Amino acid sequence: MADMKSNKIRNDLIRLLWEIPAVVIAVLLALGLNTLKENSNEKATAKESLMAIFAEVQENSESLDGFIKENQSYLDELQKNSDSLGAGATVKPESINILYEHTLLSDAAWKTGLKKEINKFYGPEVTRGLAKIYNLQDLLNDVWV
Repeated sequence: MADMKSNKIRNDLIRLLWEIPAVVIAVLLALGLNTLKENSNEKATAKESLMAIFAEVQENSESLDGFIKENQSYLDELQKNSDSLGAGATVKPESINILYEHTLLSDAAWKTGLKKEINKFYGPEVTRGLAKIYNLQDLLNDVWV
C-alpha cells in the first residue's frame, strides 16, 4: 500500500514537472502573440492617423489657396482706388470696399496623431516636418483671430 502511494506521488510529480513548463510556455506564447497583435493595431492606427493628417494638410493648403485668391482681389481693388486717388480723382468713401477674409486652419488630425504617438512609427523627420507645418498654421490662426 505504501508502495502504491509512493508510485502515485512519483507519477503526479512527473506529470507536474511536464505540466508546469507547458503552462509557462503557453502563457509566454499568448503574451507574445498579444504583443504582436497590439503592435500591428498600433501601426494600423498610426497609418490611419498619418493619412488623416495628410488629408488635413491638403485641405488646409487648398483653403489657403482660396484665401490668397480672395484677398488678392480685395488688394487689387484697393490698389485701383489708391491709383485713382493718386491721379487726383475723387473717390466716394462708400465706394471703397475694405474687406479682409481669413480662414481657420484645422489641426484636429495632428492633435489626435500626437495623442496616438505616431512619431514612434514614422520617425523624427516626418514628425519634425509636420510640426513645422502645424506651428506655422498656429501662427496664422493666432494672427487671424
